[in-house]
Amino acid sequence: MRFLAHRLFFSLLVKATGSISQLAGNLGQAWLRRPGALPFFLNKDAACHKEVLSMKMHSHYEVLVGKSPETVIRELEQLIGAAKITMTEGIQWLLTQRDPNGPIMRDLDVSFVYKAVWAAYATNQDRHYITGLLDWLYEKALQPNGDFFFPEEVPLRRTGLRAYRMMVFLKFAALLDHPIIHDEKVLRRIKQYQDMQTGGCFYYIGEDPKQPELPGFIRIGETAFFGEFAMAAGLKDEALKAGSWMLKMVQDNHAHMIGRGVFYTETNRNGELITDVAPGENIFRTVNNWDANQPGWMVGCAMVLLADLYDTMREKWKYEAREAQPYLEAALSLLDFEDTMPVYTYFWPSKCKIAWGTGMLLRVLLKYKQGTEEQYEKLYRASKRVFLHTFLGTQLPDGSWGGEHYPLKDNSPEVKFDYRVIKGLTLYPPEEMKESTTSIYISPVEITGEFLGEIGAMTEGLTSLLEFYRDKNNLGSAPFK
Repeated sequence: MRFLAHRLFFSLLVKATGSISQLAGNLGQAWLRRPGALPFFLNKDAACHKEVLSMKMHSHYEVLVGKSPETVIRELEQLIGAAKITMTEGIQWLLTQRDPNGPIMRDLDVSFVYKAVWAAYATNQDRHYITGLLDWLYEKALQPNGDFFFPEEVPLRRTGLRAYRMMVFLKFAALLDHPIIHDEKVLRRIKQYQDMQTGGCFYYIGEDPKQPELPGFIRIGETAFFGEFAMAAGLKDEALKAGSWMLKMVQDNHAHMIGRGVFYTETNRNGELITDVAPGENIFRTVNNWDANQPGWMVGCAMVLLADLYDTMREKWKYEAREAQPYLEAALSLLDFEDTMPVYTYFWPSKCKIAWGTGMLLRVLLKYKQGTEEQYEKLYRASKRVFLHTFLGTQLPDGSWGGEHYPLKDNSPEVKFDYRVIKGLTLYPPEEMKESTTSIYISPVEITGEFLGEIGAMTEGLTSLLEFYRDKNNLGSAPFK
């Protein structure tokens, strides 16, 4: 009788939801979305089920281990080939957006230019094109205090993104040895953004270099890009300090990632994690493994700095492997956290920097013969998810990506926007909502520029993985037919 009762109850549930798979999906999503939800395999009482559940979580389409060498190589070749086509389509559109046909170097806003520099570098554009962008910033946007901005800009971009924007394009100025990087006023000012005590980087420090106004918190984005800039510019001490801040942040997050599936993204001025998050502020201060739309990009940023610093310490600064190893271990702990993410978290544009992080970490692991094939598979899986959903799933027919209405609070209406594109059709507002007080607009030019830079890094890492599997199986470099 009990068996019949259970069977009847289950049949009614299936009938109400439509199918067994839909029922399972609904129950699973509801469970994952509850506050503080913990993925089953992270529960210490369920450790023995880890391998079984891992197989269920990741489909045949997302694994490499256990497949034939020929299949693995074909899949990597397909993914890399598609990424290169996507980059070609994207950069062709972006190049048309330069003055006089678009806002790049026409409208007085650094936001239209700084990630175009990244994209142009990643897609190997003519050096004169890139230096032209940097020349324009140097001539037009440099202010007396050493910062780069235009008074006409929207305040949230002019101040809220002050350090972030500068550090992005200054990295490439350093790589190209542009005159901007030798300007003492610029260097003196950019160094002021780094906290001397912790090594973290502030987002904004006021307008007067003689009296900096230091915020009470330090964030991942600015610190990661400052560290990237410092390495490119040969600022060893500054880069190591930024890396130390990031290393401590990730290590301090370890118990939170394992125990609750949460990663905190800011510290106070003493370098301590800010875990007391006010209502409405999770969108800036946390990343978890159950919410669909959130700032997943911060995990990618941290991964990039840690992996790149490991590489720089080993190759350029000649540190011993054991001295640099903590940075690599921290990056791998972020990979483990990322591997707990549901697929639907990749549908939002702000997952993009995960591809930058996985590409960098793959390249570095393979360069130094570090890591396991299981870890390579996790990196492949995250890369493929970002590419298929975050990039291909939101790309427009002309090769570009639409603008993003980045939410400022957890309850902003923009949190619920769906950026997926189906046969060229979109659901989100195609233009900036200038009256909105609940979001900041990131233009198509900026989004496209960043995505191209990240796809470039991802492609580099996947190419290293492809070479690894070819060498391992003595299959040469000719693609399979």
